[in-house]
Amino acid sequence: MKEFLIETFAHHRTLIVFLHVISAVIWVGGMIAIRFATHQSLAMINDPKMRLERAAYTLKRLFSIVWPFVIVLITTAVFMAVGLGFRAAAVDPMGNVIDEYAMSLYNTVHIKEAIWLIERFGCSDYPLLVADTVVTAQGKILRKAKDETDAREMLSIQSGAETDIVTCMIYKTPRRELIDISITRYFFNPFEPKDIERYIQSGNWCGKAGACMVEGFCKPYIREVRGFESTAMGLSIEVLKPFLEE
Repeated sequence: MKEFLIETFAHHRTLIVFLHVISAVIWVGGMIAIRFATHQSLAMINDPKMRLERAAYTLKRLFSIVWPFVIVLITTAVFMAVGLGFRAAAVDPMGNVIDEYAMSLYNTVHIKEAIWLIERFGCSDYPLLVADTVVTAQGKILRKAKDETDAREMLSIQSGAETDIVTCMIYKTPRRELIDISITRYFFNPFEPKDIERYIQSGNWCGKAGACMVEGFCKPYIREVRGFESTAMGLSIEVLKPFLEE
């Protein structure tokens, strides 16, 4: 599948990029027109029922026009993300970061596509909150461990090392938007092998980025911490709280 995406992009890159850009222009342009032109006109209708009916009809018409472009936008984004080789330029097959700038581009591409999806399928009436976390140590990106062997290797990389826990969070309501990337840096003392084995057997590492559990297994080994613990636990509460209170 990956080879197909790369080959297709290589042969049709100009067309794919053109379709991606024009789809984005039509979609965003439609939303801008609704917000700054149509919305102002609808506000002049005094009858609330009629105003609501006209607004609903306008939005229905807009989405009936733009939904094909949304599909084209997402599809071409996949071709571009794979075809341009952002991940291949950022990390080697073992998951080691080989180019920090390429890695930042790789992350930016995924954040951008997440924003597009939120704009299309997200919060016309309800708030939307999404977050994800990744761990980095000794120049390696540590995601969720696949099995016990993978978890042991990840913990050995963090043992006695400087470890960054990075959480990306997007919070969006009809009136507000927050996009945040926060980092909490831990300085760990070397982990005891017997404690690692006990932790592995407990299964508590499952589903945790880097098999890292700062509120549990890792806590006795923390020598120094810079940043919020909530960031390390998957959601930067201190950053989010002011937006919830407004």
